[in-house]
Amino acid sequence: MSIQDWGAVGEIVGAIAVVVTLLYLAGQIRQNTQVARSAARQAITQGATDFARNLTESGELTDLLHRSLDGQALEPNEMLRVQAFFYMTMRQYENIHYQHLSGMLDEADWSGFRENLKLLFGSTLCYDYWGMEHRFYNPTFQGLVKQIISELQVERGVTSEVTPEVDRFPKYS
Repeated sequence: MSIQDWGAVGEIVGAIAVVVTLLYLAGQIRQNTQVARSAARQAITQGATDFARNLTESGELTDLLHRSLDGQALEPNEMLRVQAFFYMTMRQYENIHYQHLSGMLDEADWSGFRENLKLLFGSTLCYDYWGMEHRFYNPTFQGLVKQIISELQVERGVTSEVTPEVDRFPKYS
């Protein structure tokens, strides 16, 4: 064999090594993506579980939500707690929506969370909160909520735009 033949063999061996390395790296990337998705899903589940636990363990907050949903007047400090509840809830859903858009939450899981969010916006209290605070959320999430509200209005046969009662929450100057 000549030096040129050895050079050609070396190039072939080098090319094979590059292909093997690329296949290995592709496998590693795929595995890392799966781990990241799993971690995101676990974090979402843990956040939702912690949130539900806090809600169920706080009889006072549960009572405030029931009273406000029943249309009973609440004191300003009580409405502030209800407002904080909706703030935490909307931030949780905003994060879940972001995880879905970034590919960390698949369509099947997202559809369940979306239906829960839609159920939440079936409440006039949540709708009123959103009318006051929507501008503080990501524009993409705002678009999702606008779509959900439109869907609810169609389902309920509402033909004109409903104005949120933003005066029920405390104002900050």
